[in-house]
Amino acid sequence: MARDIKMPMDLLYRDQYGFFDDFLWYISPHLWTALAADAGVTAPAILTTLPGGWITMGDGVTAQNEVDIYNTNTAFLVANNRPLLGEARIQYAEAATNQANVCFGFADSANFSDILLDAGGGPRTSGNQLLIYKVAGGTVWRAQARNGTAFSDSISSTTAGGTNPQTLRIEVKDMSTTQATVYYTVDGVPLRDAQSGLVINHQLNISGSALMRLGLYLKGGSVTAETLTADYLCGYQVRV
Repeated sequence: MARDIKMPMDLLYRDQYGFFDDFLWYISPHLWTALAADAGVTAPAILTTLPGGWITMGDGVTAQNEVDIYNTNTAFLVANNRPLLGEARIQYAEAATNQANVCFGFADSANFSDILLDAGGGPRTSGNQLLIYKVAGGTVWRAQARNGTAFSDSISSTTAGGTNPQTLRIEVKDMSTTQATVYYTVDGVPLRDAQSGLVINHQLNISGSALMRLGLYLKGGSVTAETLTADYLCGYQVRV
């Protein structure tokens, strides 16, 4: 009987690149690099008490301490005809009421340091970034798309954090040769603007976009230690 070779699954998706990391193992630096320079933080590490691979990090007991993981190398770019997707399944429950600063997404930051500013100040005000985030003093997820000084920022009606994991997703699709549209979902449901009730999507100019990393970030807003865990992170983009 004549035999034929089967096409490997990877070849079916050869027009895109990326990764899905279940955190079955983790070292820094490798695929990920950790930022854990502040005194007293708990550096990202595998959480051995849960099956399936989880990573955990903590900000310690000093206000404005930060800790994160980010792709060691820049790999993603908002560009024409190159759809982009990032997703994370995370969990955190506020140890001090509403004081955690949490962020997931893409940024051209070298190490995601101060991607969220102190005192609940929200995202940094420069660079390229596509973020789902929560600030100290707030209780809901927010979204931001930025390219330099041009940005869109929205407050959703979706509660951030809690005892159950949440799946955060950011997708970028073309609107034209000069703009892309950014979409945000939590647990498969689009984020909606807290005032208008409309689905949040941001139009972002793509001119001058910079290469970005994918990252997950935690900053404490008080002297009570906060903990952030992640089941998986993934990022994918269509090739050039």
